[in-house]
Amino acid sequence: MQIFRLAGRKWSRICLMPVLFYMPVYGMIVWPVSIAEVPNICGALICVFLLMGFYYVSLIIGIVQSRNEAEKINASALMEKYTEGILHEARTVRNHQKLLAIQRHDLRHQYALIKSLLDEGQYDGIYQLLEKSGQQLESRCSGRV
Repeated sequence: MQIFRLAGRKWSRICLMPVLFYMPVYGMIVWPVSIAEVPNICGALICVFLLMGFYYVSLIIGIVQSRNEAEKINASALMEKYTEGILHEARTVRNHQKLLAIQRHDLRHQYALIKSLLDEGQYDGIYQLLEKSGQQLESRCSGRV
């Protein structure tokens, strides 16, 4: 919405310049006089040339401002996309941290179970536990590089 307001302001300024320029020109055409006949028409000519210069300078300034605003809008859109990417990466890291916490918890329990089975001398139980853990690991990592 702000872009439309700024564009409207620029167009009104740009449209005002030809009106201010052509009013004195029209006045000079309607009342034709030469510099030789009326020497104080030089002031009107200078005014016309100043208005024409003012028009072109305003036009150039408007074009430069439009380019600057377009660059700001593009930079803003780029920053929004960059921010979205960073937020997505942060969510991914958070999810992986949760998964690692779960795996760390499971690994601690498996370590305690293996230690207790070793203390009791139940080597077959340890072997079965390692087989089961290996299968779970394979199922989790299947298809990953």
